[in-house]
Amino acid sequence: MMSRLVEAATYAPEWVRCVEKFYGVGFLSAGGERICQDLVERLAVKEGDSVLDVGSGSGGMAFCLAENVGATVTGVEYSGSLVTLARHRSEMKSLTDKVTFMERDMRKLDFEPQSFDAILFWGSLVHVNAEDCLPMFRKAYDWLKPGGKLVKQGLMRSESDGTVTQKFKDYITRMGYNPITYSECIQFLSSSGLQLLEFENRRDFYIQDCADTLDKVKKNWDEIIKDVSKETLEKTVSFWEEKRRWAEDGVLYVCLLVAQRPLQED
Repeated sequence: MMSRLVEAATYAPEWVRCVEKFYGVGFLSAGGERICQDLVERLAVKEGDSVLDVGSGSGGMAFCLAENVGATVTGVEYSGSLVTLARHRSEMKSLTDKVTFMERDMRKLDFEPQSFDAILFWGSLVHVNAEDCLPMFRKAYDWLKPGGKLVKQGLMRSESDGTVTQKFKDYITRMGYNPITYSECIQFLSSSGLQLLEFENRRDFYIQDCADTLDKVKKNWDEIIKDVSKETLEKTVSFWEEKRRWAEDGVLYVCLLVAQRPLQED
């Protein structure tokens, strides 16, 4: 799991404010609010449904589900500063009856069986070790109602051991990442009892998203610098440039995965 030291450096208020300028308020991951509606449709959430958002960040997806669909959302986030920000926004939006944010380590979550109609892991599972992924999928299976869906979007790494260089190891250690491979992900899903419905390699989308974001930074540099420090902006640019390079090299890519707890149990 991401250390508190890494978490504090990564999700410092100014850095969050900087990233949200490009992804949209409440969004800190690739695509941001542009793909929010797409994920809502894949989850097949409807009014009154109960959704668990694991890795809820600064609240974007939770608010989208509550405001646009009428779902009741439980957001879980490791970063205390992000939880505080999301709770403040929930109050400002008068959504405290629809959205709840919890500061928790996802590995220690405990909910009643069949509590949720849908579960979202958006960029969060990369922060736990590979050996923690199977228990998380098994818990998700238990928490989902029969027919309920799970959507995972996040970083994965190449199947080739040759791509795991020392430089790459240093990078993922610094970032607090533990990306798994596609085959590992499918194995964990199968062992959990969840059925894979869709899998999409979003490498090209991810590369383009990073390029578009960097282009926006260059075009709006003078305006952005009025609200965030030069150091923060430069660090954010470096953050996107590194991700783009690893994606272009085929080492890291973003995947979108949809799975379901079967309606009929074996």
